[in-house]
Amino acid sequence: MEIQIDMNYLKYFCMILPIFIVSTIDAKSTYAFPLNILKNDQGRWRVLHIELDETSGPISPEFTYSHKIYIQAVREGFFIYRSSSERNKLIPPKRRRINQNVYIEILSKLLRNDIHLLENEVLPETQILGVSYNSITYKIGTKSKKYYYLLQDLDRTENKQKKNIVRILKEIQP
Repeated sequence: MEIQIDMNYLKYFCMILPIFIVSTIDAKSTYAFPLNILKNDQGRWRVLHIELDETSGPISPEFTYSHKIYIQAVREGFFIYRSSSERNKLIPPKRRRINQNVYIEILSKLLRNDIHLLENEVLPETQILGVSYNSITYKIGTKSKKYYYLLQDLDRTENKQKKNIVRILKEIQP
């Protein structure tokens, strides 16, 4: 049995194979659990700030609330922060340093829900008066994204990812 290989086919195959291998490796590293995005090439923690800003909107005063919650990695360390108000009463804001393990645990949950893969969004040009546009801000290194959501839209199937991210951030207690 004799196998004949067309040289043009072989040249084409040899050109495409490295591209395929590199793209496959690149795709796997992107798809793999992305804790590696938290550190730079020198192994140092990247500056990170993830923030939830949510308000109840204009409703009866006994039901109003607002939350500002964030987790951050800065030169001084890892921190979580929470500022809330309920029924027009401000709850004193709290900021606490956390250790690396707690930081990784929280970020692992957020990254498993693909917070880093959500698309950047802009507020609609025409906004409805009295509707609270809540947001999640994600900054790592020099990259920054902001996502918006309406409270009533979180239960929609297409917003499952955002709902999980909001839940994880609301669970953070300094």
